[in-house]
Amino acid sequence: MNILVKKVMARIEGWKYRLLSKAGRACLIQTEDVKHILNIGLPTHSQNDSWLWLGEESGNFSLKLAYRLVRNRSFASQSNWIWKDLWNSPLHSRLKLLGWQTLRNALPTRQKIAGIFPIQNSLCPLCDEEEESSFHLFWQCQYAKALWFGSLWGIRTEGTPCRDWNDWMIWFRDGANRPLNLCFVEFLLGALCTFDIIWKVRNKLIHNSIKLGMAEAIQQVCRLFQDHSTTSHATLRKERITIAPPEDWISCFTDIATASNHAFGAAVFRDCNNRLRAAITNRLHVTDPTLAEATMLVIAAEYAAKNNFHKVLFFCDNSPVVQYLNSSLSENNHQKLAGVTDRFRSNVHSIVSFKLCHIPRSQKFCAHNMAKWAKLQNVTGEIDLGSIEEGVFSNEEEWNPGAKGIG
Repeated sequence: MNILVKKVMARIEGWKYRLLSKAGRACLIQTEDVKHILNIGLPTHSQNDSWLWLGEESGNFSLKLAYRLVRNRSFASQSNWIWKDLWNSPLHSRLKLLGWQTLRNALPTRQKIAGIFPIQNSLCPLCDEEEESSFHLFWQCQYAKALWFGSLWGIRTEGTPCRDWNDWMIWFRDGANRPLNLCFVEFLLGALCTFDIIWKVRNKLIHNSIKLGMAEAIQQVCRLFQDHSTTSHATLRKERITIAPPEDWISCFTDIATASNHAFGAAVFRDCNNRLRAAITNRLHVTDPTLAEATMLVIAAEYAAKNNFHKVLFFCDNSPVVQYLNSSLSENNHQKLAGVTDRFRSNVHSIVSFKLCHIPRSQKFCAHNMAKWAKLQNVTGEIDLGSIEEGVFSNEEEWNPGAKGIG
């Protein structure tokens, strides 16, 4: 029954959907319900329907985890990728800590202090207009707006639809919303340098009654960014090693780009000389990143087997997917990945030799860029390599759709 439901729901679009219940009465299916149905990891063989606890990968209820979810409800609402992007970046530890404090709203702003004990004034000390939260202080305050526009990239903060730090991270993680040819790590570095200077200006005003002039603040942001850029770029260059397979082997890099009710996946194949052999894309009727990443690996393995790629190195940046697909089902149990694991192993069965490895995104931008391109162009199947602009296949940097037209 669950397979039939998923096949039906995969073809449904719109805000609300009308289905008939067993009693013949109409019921409404909300968009969130559709997403949950589409993100069910279907098994490869028939089995009885059962209840699953979404808090555990195995689907089994755990009172201990339920307690943790209740206690850490606000923390759990923060997307995990935000913390991965921050802590895995090659930035200085002090800036990472500031970023964590800011995104977790852990800085001792007047709003934060007022939530602990009464204070006389909770307004922002830099503009004296609104309550001082970290988001207001670093992004919405008139002083912050002027600093963002006057330093680094001339960004107008009022031109973004961001209401909080989660929206802010999602907005600027999209390359189309960042300044031209600016990767996310460089943007994050500039943002944290800006936050650092604003925080220092704010504290100096409160404790010493001295407000730093805008011209000097702009200079300090630019100077701090330049100082940290040298170290960060050196680290990035060390990380971006060339991953070439042994002779007679093929490298396969996979990645996804998610949308509201589906995802696009891409697989890029290169030979031992790092030359492009093939690229495929596919529209996936799932939105869960883990399930989408695993599904794209299944599709890539199927393509490799059909095209007689006898020795293949598969690379994926999703650690849980790599770990689970490399383990035996007796060792682990994952409610979403059990079915795709069976299909992946079935597809690689005809491949003479294969290996699945984890890789950071900074070393496989080609697959990430291809997935973004496929989503933008709504293209699936095997791609004519001559129809793609060169920047899409770059392994060194993220492709910006606005930089060039599609060639």
